[in-house]
Amino acid sequence: DRNQMLLMLRNRLKLFYRPAGIQGRPEDLPGQLRFALVRRSAGWAVRVDNPSGYYASFASATLSVGQRRWRLRSGMLEPRSHAEWQAETREALPPGRVRLHALLINDYGAHMDIRHDLSP
Repeated sequence: DRNQMLLMLRNRLKLFYRPAGIQGRPEDLPGQLRFALVRRSAGWAVRVDNPSGYYASFASATLSVGQRRWRLRSGMLEPRSHAEWQAETREALPPGRVRLHALLINDYGAHMDIRHDLSP
């Protein structure tokens, strides 16, 4: 037998150009984002509005009611735009408080925890 070591790396580099005229600071982005729960024919989704001049990159997002959780198809959100993140379920949401938990990636690659209560 021969010893083997397999090393796999996955790196991603994103480069953003920020013109001098952008209003606000990147640190203020989490407080500017708006989230709303919407019902679609394919199930539930979360509408995300980004009124800022900055890109918002998300590592992940989930919806939860009690102990049940559903992943959302999150990603990058352009400045002054909106997106809908589809939940990975077609079932009806059970009664209870609907919580959004998202991880926003800041300029240094760290995750910023975002939590919001949503109304169906």
